[in-house]
Amino acid sequence: MEEVDVPRKRVKGAAELVGVVYKVEVSEKKEGQPEMLWSQVKQAVKDQCSLELLYITFDKALLSGFLVLDENLDTAALKSTLSIQNLDFSIAKAQAVDLKSFWDKHGNHYNGILKKLKQVRDANDKVITFLGTEYKDVDRLKQVFRNIVNSVSNGQVIKGESSNKLDALLAYHEKHEQKLKNKAHYVVDVHPEFPETRCFFVVKEDGTKEDFSFVKCINRLANGIRVKKTE
Repeated sequence: MEEVDVPRKRVKGAAELVGVVYKVEVSEKKEGQPEMLWSQVKQAVKDQCSLELLYITFDKALLSGFLVLDENLDTAALKSTLSIQNLDFSIAKAQAVDLKSFWDKHGNHYNGILKKLKQVRDANDKVITFLGTEYKDVDRLKQVFRNIVNSVSNGQVIKGESSNKLDALLAYHEKHEQKLKNKAHYVVDVHPEFPETRCFFVVKEDGTKEDFSFVKCINRLANGIRVKKTE
């Protein structure tokens, strides 16, 4: 399978992340064929090829789109055909016309996603300081909060040092004042949209609660983004 590199000059601010574009489309269109979500295609690439995508855009009605892989990956595992919901999808090199279509329709969005990925990768390599303690990389600090999640049962009030750490971390949330307003305490509970995931919640004085992502807060901390309190 041939590969077509995403032009480096189009990937502004993310030179070390260069993608390889592939066209994916249903091999044979059938009447009454079901719509398919981009997430199903992404999962199929992961399950059937053991590869993570940099980017995907997919038309669920036309059953066609583009996949972008990091050029540093070993793409030998990428199959020329994927099977999803009893339908076969072909994966082939992105020809010149397809590349033009990709950049015209999705280039700006793709560049934005790539810049965010670069920020995360750069942040992961940084030594960061939190509450006076240095962590050699972001993952070590994330593990601190994973340990808090794993140390309490659903609905159990988080107290003491762990609560203080959450107070400090929420300073990096883009809506930190809203989250902390009328705060009573913190708990861990099941995510409202993803029942297999547990996350932190701020419980308010009236008993209502709001979830928040400690991962997003840490990523903002690592990138030096702190929301200032309004006067």
